[in-house]
Amino acid sequence: MGLKYLLARIKDDSSDDFKEYRNLDLIAIRIDEDKKPLILRPIKLDQIEKFYKASYDSGMKEMISDDYEYCIWYLADEECELQCTIDINELNIIREITKEDIEEHDKNFEEFKKIHKFYEREKKIEEELKEDERCKEEFNNQEKVSFEIRIKDGFEEVKGIIYKGFGIEEGWTTITVLNGEYKGLKLCGCRAREVKKIIDEIRESIGNEEIEERDSDKLQEITSKY
Repeated sequence: MGLKYLLARIKDDSSDDFKEYRNLDLIAIRIDEDKKPLILRPIKLDQIEKFYKASYDSGMKEMISDDYEYCIWYLADEECELQCTIDINELNIIREITKEDIEEHDKNFEEFKKIHKFYEREKKIEEELKEDERCKEEFNNQEKVSFEIRIKDGFEEVKGIIYKGFGIEEGWTTITVLNGEYKGLKLCGCRAREVKKIIDEIRESIGNEEIEERDSDKLQEITSKY
């Protein structure tokens, strides 16, 4: 099996699917005579930016997130499952990649990460995961009670805790309405660290009354933020 790292340029007359990438010089990884090499990214800093902006505009915005910074962070992750391939006929193969190319790419890609605060985002995610674990531990240490959730054919009894009139199930990721016409309905699912924040905000907004139909817009506004 022959693995080649190539420098390739998207042709000026490429198909419209790749028009946003035209004239970019990209690292392409080709196995043997594979007709669709894997595209990594450009080497030059300004072209790296153009490449990810084109990816965002060409469908990743809808597939991943309309938050550009989050989207490119997701796509640039080494473990991202989304991989870009392109038909060999859309490319002009310039030459094989050199050691100097790799060094320049690594330097520029590192600068790209700094510009877009990749490491700050990763640190925040690590802190949020730790907070989730602390919340789950807190949940596990509390005494559980029974309450009902609504299922297709009626109600089912589950174990959890009660917080400000809402039921929180095992795992601390589901909020259930306990009283009124919406009794047993799942209000939302969320991260463990967000459960109490959501309930606190709901109570600040509608008070301690039972959830009613008139509250639906307020609830949607609150839960959509999380």
